[in-house]
Amino acid sequence: MSSKPRVDQVFQNASDIREAHMILLHSSFERSKKRPLPGMEVEVERLLRFELFIPPLLCDMYTLRRNRRYIDTSSASIELAASVHANPSLAMSVHKPPSLPSPMVFLKHVLDINAKLPAIIWFNLVQNAKRDGAFNAVAPTDHRYPLPICKNIISVFGHQLQPPVASPSNAVYFTDAVENYFPGEMTDNLLRMFSVFDLFREGPFSTQLRVVLACTEFCLQAALDDSEGVGHCPGNSGEPCRGRVAFRDGERRSF
Repeated sequence: MSSKPRVDQVFQNASDIREAHMILLHSSFERSKKRPLPGMEVEVERLLRFELFIPPLLCDMYTLRRNRRYIDTSSASIELAASVHANPSLAMSVHKPPSLPSPMVFLKHVLDINAKLPAIIWFNLVQNAKRDGAFNAVAPTDHRYPLPICKNIISVFGHQLQPPVASPSNAVYFTDAVENYFPGEMTDNLLRMFSVFDLFREGPFSTQLRVVLACTEFCLQAALDDSEGVGHCPGNSGEPCRGRVAFRDGERRSF
């Protein structure tokens, strides 16, 4: 991910590379163009990740018409599914099945399973989730989604950030991606998300410490609400309810 500015500088428009990329990608799919050919899943994942550095040849058309053919991820690996969900032109495609999880739900899923993904994938999953409203300010009683974020972020910002460490693998945990590649972006996202719980705006605290304190305050409030049976009543405009199940597991979805 840290090489992206250098890639932009060296390759610029890179029309020949973008054309070769399109040919390789199209030749890696079944005739329906919905699934990779057997044995080509890893190559397709890498080609989609490549687009996050150098946009595809038809990028402008995809952005304008939002008509890029969506890739079926129902039986895909988590790595390929993540590259599909992280891809901007696929994320905005009108052909995306409505049954698929939202960017916010998919981000929660990969955090829940403690996935290891390339940092550029993590960054774009966060960006897409942000556009989906994942980091809008949360209400004091709304704690279904942010808890996995708190668990991961407190471990990042709970100590002094270290200089990036080279890894022999492109795949890293979310905490490593945030700490080494986009701590500032996540700090801004989380201060917006936990603004209600950010009680130390005026104090002599770093933004990272404010994030940790706000996350801690949020978790304490969530634990207190759970102990008192406070949650959200489904379809009740986010109003708190007591003594009822706050939400149910939905139908099975493909990631």
